[in-house]
Order: sequence, then structure tokens, then C-alpha cells
Amino acid sequence: MHNNIITHAPSGTVNRAEREAFFSTELIELLPHTPTDLIMADEFNCVLSNLDCTGHLNSSRTLERLIQGFGLVDVWNASVNRQTYTHYTRTGVGRLDRIYVTEDL
Repeated sequence: MHNNIITHAPSGTVNRAEREAFFSTELIELLPHTPTDLIMADEFNCVLSNLDCTGHLNSSRTLERLIQGFGLVDVWNASVNRQTYTHYTRTGVGRLDRIYVTEDL
């Protein structure tokens, strides 16, 4: 059985606290309480690595711990030689949209 979760995290630097609360409370409520195959896709509106952006690093430690805790793998970026970005501004680019799956998938 697969659990599919598609969400949309609050956006913008000014909503950082709201986004962290979303990841630590609302998103946790959507996730299964027992081990299962999981697919999670979202416009996370933050990054987990300097490799995912240029300019300002708008990261989320809460999301990073959640991804690690569930043993999820980022499957969006098929090429390790060329980074793909999903959000463009005058000051930089970032890969805010990602798809995570459990390793078995």
C-alpha cells in the first residue's frame, strides 16, 4: 500500500515560522503512523541544501529532520551534473518543488 501526500507549504521569508509550524504539526498529521511506502510531493517553499539555490538560503531544519526520519529520497532531480530550479526571482533561483519517496519505491 502506498500513501500519497501532496501539500503546499506557506511561502516567503516572512512566513518562515508558519512554514516550520506546518512541517512540524500539520504535515506530521498527514503522514502515516506506521511504516509504509510513501510518496510526498510539495511546493516546499524552502530548500535543504546550498545546491538547491543561488542567492539567499531559505532552508528548513524541521523539514530536513522529517525527511531523514521517514527515510525519504529526493527523486525529482534526475541529473547530478546539472541542477534544476523551479522558482526564479531577480535575486536568485531555487528548487522549491520536490518529490520524495521511501527508498523501496
